[in-house]
Amino acid sequence: MEAESPKARVVQPGEGLQYNVMGAMMTYKATAQDTRGAYSLAIEVTPPHGGLPLHVHHQEDEAMYVLEGEYEIQCGDQAFRATARQVPLHHVSWRIRKARGENELTDERRPAGYAESHGNCPPGRD
Repeated sequence: MEAESPKARVVQPGEGLQYNVMGAMMTYKATAQDTRGAYSLAIEVTPPHGGLPLHVHHQEDEAMYVLEGEYEIQCGDQAFRATARQVPLHHVSWRIRKARGENELTDERRPAGYAESHGNCPPGRD
């Protein structure tokens, strides 16, 4: 018996699985369940002077697209700023910090499953 294909849908603003990750609000618009494990897609809203510490993802690749604002990004020993409509790429340990403005970015990970790992983070807004 062939597996049923996921049904098409539009995820509306405000919809999605939400987690507070070290002060950043992650709203997953697509999870492993939605994509048969292919990828996950989240919108991250970062508070003033917020961001994530230097870290490495060993299980998945990650790509980001800055929607609004400006981020300070450190990848290994390189540091740079990414502004709206830029795509920071990285393959080493990295950190991201809000630089200024209202900041929002997309975060895609392959394979999927990362959203489900946030189960230990408080859901929803503070």
